[in-house]
Amino acid sequence: MTDFKDLLAGSRLPETVVHLCMRGDLMAEVAMLTAELRRVEAKSTDSLAGSGVGPLVEQIEAIQQEMREHTYPVRLRALSRPAWNALAKAHPPRVDAEGDILPEDRAAGGLNQVEIREPLVRMSMVDPELTESQWQDFNARITDAQFEDLATAAWNLNRGSVDIPFSRAALQKIRDSFGG
Repeated sequence: MTDFKDLLAGSRLPETVVHLCMRGDLMAEVAMLTAELRRVEAKSTDSLAGSGVGPLVEQIEAIQQEMREHTYPVRLRALSRPAWNALAKAHPPRVDAEGDILPEDRAAGGLNQVEIREPLVRMSMVDPELTESQWQDFNARITDAQFEDLATAAWNLNRGSVDIPFSRAALQKIRDSFGG
């Protein structure tokens, strides 16, 4: 049996990665080429080799590769319990005119779920390490949806449970290796 003191000494806060493509403009090119590919496929009566599909597929793959090259794995780490409590205390729930906590803040555990998001992401982000100026530049260059991905990941790290993850892919590999 493992000694708790050893476990405690080696403990680490949960982490996750959110992949952000910093060249979202390339999505339009992929969409246009994909539409062209569908158009060519629909009107093609010949074999696919002579229909012009090949070059379109190659262009789409090249742009997708370029998007992968401009994607950064942003690493987030959960806050320690004292840091989380301090952040939560700094962002009390909003109340309506009658003094009742707004339903969305009540659902968020009694926190101002709007105002806590940016500091939560900032405090949870460990890679890249950004100065205030770099953060402002980063924040101006990502979409609201990308920020939402970061905020959701940071929230889940700090408010979700930490269990041993289940991997269907690994289970299937194990089954395959035993002929099952």
